[in-house]
Amino acid sequence: MLEKIKKIVLPLTKKRVIILLCAAISILALVWYAFLPLRHKGGMVDEYINKGQSLHAIARDLRVHKVITLSQALLVWMKFAGGEKHIVAGHYVFFEYEGAASAARKLLNGHPLETRVTVPEGLTIEQIAGLYYSAFHIDTLTFDSLCRSSGFAQELGISAPTLEGYLFPDTYRFSDRVTPQEAIKRMVERFKYATKDLVTDTNERGALHDAVILGSIIEKEAARPDERARISAVFHNRLRLHMPLGADPTVRYIFRKFSGPLFKDELQTNSPYNTREHEGLPPGPICSPGLAAIQAALQPLPSKELYFVARWDGSGSHEFSCSNAEHNRKKLAIRRNLLEHKSQSIDSVSGRAM
Repeated sequence: MLEKIKKIVLPLTKKRVIILLCAAISILALVWYAFLPLRHKGGMVDEYINKGQSLHAIARDLRVHKVITLSQALLVWMKFAGGEKHIVAGHYVFFEYEGAASAARKLLNGHPLETRVTVPEGLTIEQIAGLYYSAFHIDTLTFDSLCRSSGFAQELGISAPTLEGYLFPDTYRFSDRVTPQEAIKRMVERFKYATKDLVTDTNERGALHDAVILGSIIEKEAARPDERARISAVFHNRLRLHMPLGADPTVRYIFRKFSGPLFKDELQTNSPYNTREHEGLPPGPICSPGLAAIQAALQPLPSKELYFVARWDGSGSHEFSCSNAEHNRKKLAIRRNLLEHKSQSIDSVSGRAM
């Protein structure tokens, strides 16, 4: 009886084993085809994932670019891993034929590629646009026109004719498909966050705008951080006495002449930005000041000083005076020191030449 059972069961068992093996091989082949690389990695594929882009759209793009073989495989893997809602927008790099498993790991664990751009204090709209062009090749004309649009400024919550002064100096990270609108918005948001505690009263927003204007001048005048509040005091004292600020950086802003000497006709130009000729603040900021310069504009050092002049030694320090007579004496002493230093330098070079 046992022998009869063996004769019946064994052939059936072998058949079942073969069927099971075939099924297992088929499943493994399907898994390999769906999830794992079919061959060595091919060319590099740049994938730009936008904020809010659906996983179905991402899977479709990856299939079209031959990163994965089946869109459904990536969808299943991502949903099983529970990471569908945690994909960060940005620039990712995949390879052809790398498979859904590898692609899913990049989306779940990888960081999108971003480029860092540092905007230093004291730059104008045009100069900042140039930085973004160098980093991302953005359209500088669009960047400039948006920054000079009062309507766009209003959309961003800035009550000013332009965004000059409101593009906050800082280090930013963007994907290389950043638009001028995105870059500008990020910088203005950083400005609003950095200055949110400087002026708390809604009725004093005009005071913040004036502080940005004065801060932009302080930013260009103060080479040393420890002199910001002192330079601010000079300007506050001049404003109180209805004296022109006499700040050469505002004249440089008119001509976009940020180096070299200023000539007499330039210093006498009839422009509201010429603070040598006109009392009060200029119509707007002349650059984007840092937070410390804005704070100095709001909190000047207690002082009666009305003048300052750069020292001759190139240290960036200034000599401060309370009267014009004292100021003229210090200017004369600085010129003498400078001429003497130049003379000694010439003599030294002549001595070496001999």
